[in-house]
Amino acid sequence: MLEGMDAWKDLHPVLQERLRQAGDDYERVDIANDFAWNERHSIPYDALQAVRYAEGLAEELNYERGRIHCLRNRAALFFFTGDAEQAFQAAQKALQWFETHGEHRWIIPTLLVLGGIALRLARLEQAYEYFSRAQELSERALQDNPNDYTMQKNWAAAHSNLGNIYAALGQVEEGLRYLLEAYRRQIELQDKRGIGITASGIAGVYLQLGRLEEAKPFLEQACELFRETQATYMLAAVLSNMGHLMALQRRWEEAEQYQREALKLQREIRDELGEAVTLSVIAMLRFHQGHVLEAFHELQDVLRDFQRLRDVTLEIRLRRDLGNVLIAMKDVPVGLQHYQIGLQLAREHGMLLEEMEFTRMCAVTYERQGELLKALEYYKRYWALHERLLGQRRQQAIVVLEKRLESERLRYERELYRLRNEELAKALAEVEQQRLETERAYAEYRRVMEERALLISVLSHELRNLVGGIMTNADLILHGLDQLERSVLLQTADYILRASEHLRDELQLLSRWQTLEMQGARHYYQVDDLLELARRVVSYYDREITYKQIRVFIDSEEEPFRVPMDWTHTQEVLTNYLLNAVKYSPKGSRIWIRLRRTTDGGARIAVEDEGVGIPPSELPKLFKKLGRAERVHPTAGEPSIGLGLYIVKWLADRMRCRVWCESCHGKGSIFYLQIPFRQGEGPYFVGDPEPEEWQYLRADFPTVEEGERGYRPRPGWVAYFPDEDRLLFSEEAQSTPSEEAQPEAS
Repeated sequence: MLEGMDAWKDLHPVLQERLRQAGDDYERVDIANDFAWNERHSIPYDALQAVRYAEGLAEELNYERGRIHCLRNRAALFFFTGDAEQAFQAAQKALQWFETHGEHRWIIPTLLVLGGIALRLARLEQAYEYFSRAQELSERALQDNPNDYTMQKNWAAAHSNLGNIYAALGQVEEGLRYLLEAYRRQIELQDKRGIGITASGIAGVYLQLGRLEEAKPFLEQACELFRETQATYMLAAVLSNMGHLMALQRRWEEAEQYQREALKLQREIRDELGEAVTLSVIAMLRFHQGHVLEAFHELQDVLRDFQRLRDVTLEIRLRRDLGNVLIAMKDVPVGLQHYQIGLQLAREHGMLLEEMEFTRMCAVTYERQGELLKALEYYKRYWALHERLLGQRRQQAIVVLEKRLESERLRYERELYRLRNEELAKALAEVEQQRLETERAYAEYRRVMEERALLISVLSHELRNLVGGIMTNADLILHGLDQLERSVLLQTADYILRASEHLRDELQLLSRWQTLEMQGARHYYQVDDLLELARRVVSYYDREITYKQIRVFIDSEEEPFRVPMDWTHTQEVLTNYLLNAVKYSPKGSRIWIRLRRTTDGGARIAVEDEGVGIPPSELPKLFKKLGRAERVHPTAGEPSIGLGLYIVKWLADRMRCRVWCESCHGKGSIFYLQIPFRQGEGPYFVGDPEPEEWQYLRADFPTVEEGERGYRPRPGWVAYFPDEDRLLFSEEAQSTPSEEAQPEAS
C-alpha cells in the first residue's frame, strides 16, 4: 500500500481518494482510466498522469483490458502529448480490441477519437470514414432505443465533425449545414459541452468565410458553456480563438487580453504546449502593436520550448512568424533563413499547405529584394505545389463523396430492409395478438364456467341443508300441529326463521357479488361518526348475536369518533366482519369491535372474536373469491359460500383502505379495516373524478397507541396481509399482554 501511495503523489486529489476506496489493483486501473476519460476536456494534464499510472499498474498485473483503455485514453489526450501519429496507432489498436472482444460501449467513442486525430492530421478521407461509421452505429443503436441519451450525444458529435470535414474540403455551406443540425440536436439534449464544441466549430466556419460578426456570438456562447461545465482546456482554446477574432479586426489590445486569459488557464492545468502556442500568439500581437524587438525575443524563447517539446508542426509555424519579424526588422537574410528551415521541415513531414506558404513567402521576399530570377523560381514551385494541393483536395473530395454515397446507399438499403421487416413483424404481431386474445377469451370463458360450476356446487351443498331443514320443520308443523307442545312448536318455527335468514343472507351475498362484478360501486366520502356506524351494525344483527348468547363490546377512545369515510360501504365491510365473527364463535363467547385513531388522522377498525381461529396454512385462502378455510367450520352449522371476505377486499381496494387478519387456531381471530385520512368530500355525482391526491392515499400508518413500534401480531398469533399475500409470525419471546379492560357490552 505504501508503494501504491507513493505512485499516487502526482495524481489529482480526487483520484487519490477514489483509489484508496478501491477493492484491488484491477479496480484501481479502471478507476484511473475512467477519471482520465471523464476529465480529458477539463484537466488534461491530470488526466494524462492518471493514464500513466494506469498503464504502469496494468502492465504489472498483465491486465489486457486495462491496457487497451489506457491506449484509448492516451489517444484522446494526444493534443497534450503532442504525438498525433503515435496516438493514431494506439487508438486503432484499442478499436480492434474492442471490436474483437465485443466491447460495443467503447467502439463509437474510439471511432470519434480516431476521426479527431485523422482530421488534425489532415487525413480527411480517414476522418470521414471514422466519423461516418460512428454516426451509422449510433443510428442503429437509436433504432432499437430512441431514448438512449449517450447514443444521441454520439450521433450529434459525429455529425458535427462531418461538418468540420466538409468545411476543411472547402464545401463550406455543406459543412455549416451539418454543424447547425448537430447544434440543434445538442440543444434539445441539453448537452452543454457538446453545444460548446459545435458552437466553436460553427464560429470557425464563419471565420473561414470572413463573417466575423456572425462568428462572435457562437464563440461567446462556447466560452460561457465551457466555464459552466469547467472544461478548462476547451475554454482556453476558445478564448484564444476570441483573441484571433479580435486580431482580425485589428483590436490588438483586446486580442492580447483574451490570449492572456487563455494563458492563465493553460498554466493552471500545466498545459506546456498550449502555453507555448499562446505565448507565440501574444508575441505576434506585440509585434503588430509596434513592439518588434520584444516580439522577436519572445518568439525565440517559444522556439526553444517547441524544440524541447519536440513539436515539429508548431516549430514550422513559428519559423514563419520569426521570418516575418526579422524581415520587418530589416534583417532579410536571417528572416529568409527561417523561411528556408520552415520550408525544409514542412517538406520532410509532408505538410503540403505549409510548404506552399513558405514557398510563396520566399518568392515575395526575393521579389522585394530585386532578385527576380530566384523569385520566379519560387513562384513556379509555389504554383506547382498549388496545383498539387488542389489535386489532393479534389481527390479527397472525390473519396469523401464516394464514401458518402456508399454510406447513403447502405443506409437506404437498411431502411428498406427495416421497413419490410416492420411490415412483416406488424402482420405477425397482429396474428399473434389475435391468437392471444382468442386464448384469453377462451381461458376467461373456462374460468367463468369453472367458477360458476364451483359456485353452484357450493351453493347446492350449503343451501340444500337449509332448504331441507326448512321443509322438514314446516312439514312437522303442518302434519303435527295438534300434537306438538307449544315449546316445541316455537323451537321449530324459530329454526325455520333462522334458516330462512341464513338463506336470505347467502343469496344477498351472491346478488351483491354479481352487482359488483358487472356494475362496480359508486363511492361518496364525508366526515361521519364511526362509533355510531358500529352501534347500528350491532343493533341490526341483534337476533343472530342473541341467539348464540354472544356479548359484543364496542371499544372506542373517542365519542363521537369522526373520520372521513364512505358510510355505506364501510358499513358493508363491518357487517361482513361481524357476521363472520358470530358465525365462527361458540355460544356464550365474546366479540370486540375496537376503533382506534391512526397517526395520519384516519381510523382502524378491529373485529376480534373468541372463535375457532384459523390455521396459518388456511389464511392465504381468505379474501379470495370462493375462498374458504377447509379446516374451519361455523359453530352452529351456518352456511358459507366464500364471497363475504372477497367482497370486503374488493370494496376496500376501491376505497383505498387496507384489510388484513390475525388469528390463532383454537383461540380466535381479528379482522382489520384501516381507513386513510382524506381531505374534502365527494364525488357528488356519478362519473365525477376523484381528487388526484386521493390516488396516493396510504392506509399503513400505525395507530396512535402503537406509535413508532408499529403493528405486530400477538405472541403466538399469525397475521395475513392479502395485498402482499404475506404471512407475518409473531415474536414468541414477547410477553403476553394482560387482558384489556372490557367496555360495556352492547
